[in-house]
Amino acid sequence: MTTKNLHALVVFGFVLGLVSPSLATKGTAVYFTRYYPNACYKLPTGIKFVSLSDQYWDGGARCDKRYNVTCIGPRSQGSATPCTGESVVVRTIDHCVDCEQSIVLSKEAFTIIADPEAGTIDVEFTLLD
Repeated sequence: MTTKNLHALVVFGFVLGLVSPSLATKGTAVYFTRYYPNACYKLPTGIKFVSLSDQYWDGGARCDKRYNVTCIGPRSQGSATPCTGESVVVRTIDHCVDCEQSIVLSKEAFTIIADPEAGTIDVEFTLLD
């Protein structure tokens, strides 16, 4: 391979990395405080949980899966700047049937990424496993 071809391959790889789609899903989130009973039929361990809406539930296949969640802004009339700048890893424990939001976080997880007074927030979330 010539130097010119190698240079072109490196540039192509760099450009491809810039335009590749993000794996994060954008949606909305609120928090809940009732953790059991839940659709995954597990007693939760820890305090960082998520309940998934119909769109992400996948017929229960997402039970016990982890997501990284980040607040990206306010959704409703609450705190003008609700985000803390932190992210949180949560475990799926429930199915939120007919939810208006994409995900529902435990209050403890929500508080890590946003002011609970904010109500509904915009989030990005990524499936980790």
